[in-house]
Amino acid sequence: MLLGLSLLSTVCAMRKKRTHDITSNDLTTKSTPQTYPQPTQSSLLQAACDTTVAIRAEKTLSSFGQGLMGTYDITITTPPSANAGRPVYKHRDENYYLYYWNDFSKWRIGRDHTAASAWADGSSNSACPGGSLSWWHDSFSHWVDNAIAVGKVCDPSVAVAAAKTLSTFGQSMMGVYVGFTATTAASPNAGRPVYKHKDESYYLYYWNQFSKWRIGSDYNTASGWASGFTASSVCPEPSLGSWWDSNFNAWVDNAIAVGKVTTRLVSADGHPIAGKTGLLQMVVDGIGKYVCDDAFDNNGARVACRELGYAVANPLVADGVAHADSFYDDVTCTGSESKLTECRRSSYENCGKSEAITLTCTEAR
Repeated sequence: MLLGLSLLSTVCAMRKKRTHDITSNDLTTKSTPQTYPQPTQSSLLQAACDTTVAIRAEKTLSSFGQGLMGTYDITITTPPSANAGRPVYKHRDENYYLYYWNDFSKWRIGRDHTAASAWADGSSNSACPGGSLSWWHDSFSHWVDNAIAVGKVCDPSVAVAAAKTLSTFGQSMMGVYVGFTATTAASPNAGRPVYKHKDESYYLYYWNQFSKWRIGSDYNTASGWASGFTASSVCPEPSLGSWWDSNFNAWVDNAIAVGKVTTRLVSADGHPIAGKTGLLQMVVDGIGKYVCDDAFDNNGARVACRELGYAVANPLVADGVAHADSFYDDVTCTGSESKLTECRRSSYENCGKSEAITLTCTEAR
């Protein structure tokens, strides 16, 4: 099919201005795009789209393309008709949007969710974003298929624990690992996030050559002391891994466990942080909420600090202000629990943003 004059002029203008915007569905788009019935609001609610998604490069992109990668949060829940009732997501740090364009029946990434112009395109007619997107390669003026992946956001922190007896050196690597840096698809880490031990210079990272997650002192080398967690997965999921026993020069299977963190400290804007002081959140079934100050005391603070990996002497609890009005209320602990989620709590909450807890953990001297 020959391209229309309007499309040719658009492409020519783009090459001159290098705006990276493509308004056609592909280079052979029909002049009258096919439309699809819009979903009802109830059907979208049933779809329960994730409030946050991760955009990752699956192929090598330009520096501009890399700038579009990252975390996107729902910013508009009642979008205009051009978005067919789907939620609109915005890049957490940049002015880019992930949105559905009804005329093309596809999810797109662009600077304006009310316009067709975009740099990425795909995931046809789905209620929620997911799967692979194609990327418009400006230098070669064509679409690169399956260049970008839309998926889940990896947990901001993970817990690493011994499942078998380890040496003193091995025990030093156990604890909470916090998200440290992102990587590119072309790196040895294959675009997976890198986690760093909250207190030590150890890293939990993906090594593409082995298709495995590893723990070592340098995430840019293959050398590691633990390996095999959730091979090939985008995120380090709960699983068992092997440990290298230097005394016997052999791998010990199922010696280390990677698991979910159920207690975390967050910054004033709600992002998980490393360190001993922050606003206290509890994660239940993957849902993180602030812990309300109602009924919470030093027994609960000690449980939380122990779970965070600190040998507690005297935790400090102070008033804090939550970024969002979302709480677990009446969290009551005896102090003997191993996790905050084991403490009693109410099935409802009546807390306000000013009832968050600022927790400071102190190591025993």
